[in-house]
Amino acid sequence: MYVFCRHFHSSLALALLLVGPLACRNESPPSSADGGEPMGTKGGADEAPLKPPAPTDICNEVVINDMQVIVREESVVAKLSQSAPFANVVMLFGGEEMKHNDAVRTVAILGLDQTDAIEAAKTYPDFDLCSSAGAEDEAIQAKLKQIDFVPATCEIHEAIVAALEVFETNRDTMGDRTSLRLEGAMLQLQSASVQDTDEDVTNRYTGLELLLVTDVEQLTGKSVIELGTSTSGT
Repeated sequence: MYVFCRHFHSSLALALLLVGPLACRNESPPSSADGGEPMGTKGGADEAPLKPPAPTDICNEVVINDMQVIVREESVVAKLSQSAPFANVVMLFGGEEMKHNDAVRTVAILGLDQTDAIEAAKTYPDFDLCSSAGAEDEAIQAKLKQIDFVPATCEIHEAIVAALEVFETNRDTMGDRTSLRLEGAMLQLQSASVQDTDEDVTNRYTGLELLLVTDVEQLTGKSVIELGTSTSGT
């Protein structure tokens, strides 16, 4: 799991991500063991992207048939319907790859919409720092939300996981904020059943804000507002 720092304790994250300090970061970067500069402090748009992780077998088989989406993983088959289309930039404040064998979602994040980040920065330009009054602003905390991803392909799954690794590295080195430009559709769960027995397990997955991700691009910028394209994951 990847989380940022302290003070942002969003109740929206309780289901998954609120197991450690969230969101803001300390102002002073840790000293480098070899005396070099911390990675990512000169602007992520110009940084070489980290090497993506090796392919995994965690991603699920996802079949899209018009507005219906069927997710098959090791033990469960879920049927979902596409609802509202989704296209947005989300600033990462935490995330986790789901590695258990009955996960309809394979990645979950805690994020802040870019529009909300821009509004927060108008009042608190340094709102992501632990020393900022913005780190204690309940109105900003309330806008942090958990999103549960259903990546359409393994490549998209791996691109999101790679972005979380960049997020973690930049957190530890006081580098740039990492965001995701996402396209897809919100999903409504219709049913979920155990493959071998047809046992209905729909109630296991109720309450998740599931997003089908059909396109993803990792963005890293010189500040929380200035975003530049760093790498693509389509």
